[in-house]
Amino acid sequence: MASRGVLGARDRLILLLITVVHLVVFLDTTVLNVALPSIGADLGLDEAGLGWGANAYLLAFGGFMLLGGRAADLLGPRRVFAGGLAAFTVTSALAGFATMPAALIAARALQGLGAAVVIPAQLALLATTFTEPAVRNRAFGVWSAMGAAGAAIGTAVGGPLTDLFDWPSIFLINLPVVCWHWPLSGCCRRIRHGRIVPSAGSTCPARSPAPQRC
Repeated sequence: MASRGVLGARDRLILLLITVVHLVVFLDTTVLNVALPSIGADLGLDEAGLGWGANAYLLAFGGFMLLGGRAADLLGPRRVFAGGLAAFTVTSALAGFATMPAALIAARALQGLGAAVVIPAQLALLATTFTEPAVRNRAFGVWSAMGAAGAAIGTAVGGPLTDLFDWPSIFLINLPVVCWHWPLSGCCRRIRHGRIVPSAGSTCPARSPAPQRC
């Protein structure tokens, strides 16, 4: 059991699953910047088109985040997180295989929409999973640090990926990073009415709910 801000093994696994996705979401805010000249040369995009390619993700990400939070309230954070992650993964592949400017810009906008759905669901999952104040503070600290790290890593790896594997790799790199989430998520507990219970077929014991005040 986690105490005094120390995360237990189960807590670390859940936090890892959430924060790695958070890192990838923010990595995509900056990874495109260095690859813009290569994208423009291959797809025939002018400066205005390259601006849309870079900003479509950010506009959809910021513009639909409130809608993503409302969806998490209505449908449940776990379901919305899974749906948003699936959308983010598929649209990353579409962006990587885009052969026309319109296809790339549309894929980037839809990718941003998936990210806008994922982030509020992550916040809800963290709040309902880590109920002890000290543990919750540490979990949110790790989550915030991973977002900042993702933005910094995107700037650092965009150039090498473009030089070595061409510009589609900056989008396709998301696929192996995110897809490992799916098999591991089967080991995580489902969140139901504020409790973390084992997934179907899991041999892990359920965590007792936090005591409630009268």
